[in-house]
Amino acid sequence: MNIVNSIEINAPLRAAWQILGEEFGEVSDWPEPVVASSLDGPLDQGVTRICNIKATGPFPAGKITETLSEFNREEKTLTYVVASGRPPFLEHLQNRWVLEARGDAASVAKSTISYRVKWWAVPFAPLVAVMLKRATKPIFTQFQDAVQLRHHSRRPVQRRALTHVQMA
Repeated sequence: MNIVNSIEINAPLRAAWQILGEEFGEVSDWPEPVVASSLDGPLDQGVTRICNIKATGPFPAGKITETLSEFNREEKTLTYVVASGRPPFLEHLQNRWVLEARGDAASVAKSTISYRVKWWAVPFAPLVAVMLKRATKPIFTQFQDAVQLRHHSRRPVQRRALTHVQMA
């Protein structure tokens, strides 16, 4: 199943990529649930990000490790797979981000969270979708805020987020 999020950012593509891509290891700077983060090596495909998180939605407080399975500076895309620390009812969890320019001064961030529930959690799949959507939606406005505030230190932040769930 997939959860697709999209958010418009009042800042150029390069500003959004700087925070999402080039500062992948410093994710604790912007999403509220992440209290500390680091990489286990140089930023590139295959590196692991370690995040200490507060409890949020179905995620308990603790440590999450995420392996960067795609990292494309030219296309402004990245994908990471949650290797450990995912909720026990999930068999697989990954997030693919795609950044696109909207002219010279704006961009859009798109995220597709793909997940599989374990066989015994299949009857709860609709509830899992709601829980994951609620837990992840604030992260997109926090990303938007981080990019816009860094790029436009004196401009007010405008929010517009779109979220939907696709069930396979």
